Amino acid sequence: MFLLLTLACSSTTEGLSADGELLLAATSRSEEVLMADRTAPAAGVPDGEGPPPFATCDPTGHFVDLQAWYDTDGDGELSDAEAEAVRDAREARGSEEGRRMEGMFHVLGLVYDLDLSRILDDAERATLFEDMTARCEVIRAAVVAEYDLDGDGALSAEEEAAATQDIEAELEAERGECEGGPPPGERGGPPSLVEGELSVPPPLAAWDADQDGLFSDTELTTLRADLRERVRTGAPLLDAYGG
Repeated sequence: MFLLLTLACSSTTEGLSADGELLLAATSRSEEVLMADRTAPAAGVPDGEGPPPFATCDPTGHFVDLQAWYDTDGDGELSDAEAEAVRDAREARGSEEGRRMEGMFHVLGLVYDLDLSRILDDAERATLFEDMTARCEVIRAAVVAEYDLDGDGALSAEEEAAATQDIEAELEAERGECEGGPPPGERGGPPSLVEGELSVPPPLAAWDADQDGLFSDTELTTLRADLRERVRTGAPLLDAYGG
């Protein structure tokens, strides 16, 4: 599951596989829109597919549930028709939302696709879900702390309702058509393999220590370690690809 980016303003996200779309839906947390300077892919997930606010931090289970929902014949994989149903559910996504989701998937592919196969195998996916569980727990704790007005360490029904209302308002504010975005030369295209080395998209130039336009093994290892730390600690994720 690797991203072939669609960088122009478009209402479609043809570069994302159905499997990748479900992975993003499983790892997107609506609570993230309340974090300062965040990058929140949750706005691009169809209603009912992302975990609801304050649901258990379980991206693995949610991913399995989503796959089962679309796997209508129960054979354990998505047929062409079932994959089309995933895409059809996203037809109303705005171009800005789509670019945000594509950018998020691109970043996750760089970090977790260790063998550069452009497919996340079971072990790579498990690592992603483990890190996203840790991220969810950090973000959840921050949101609880903000809305826990009586200081008892948990959200009452009224406090949770207030947080949920703010989440829904933030998500609604993020929906819309594409406006502006970085110049084409500064947007992140999909990296390509050049004689066994991965090219460096402009937004990730900070990790290209020797500025040769290619990720060495050491540079790629550093990039992955830095971004995994951002994932696990709830820090903002890169939005350079989404405009």
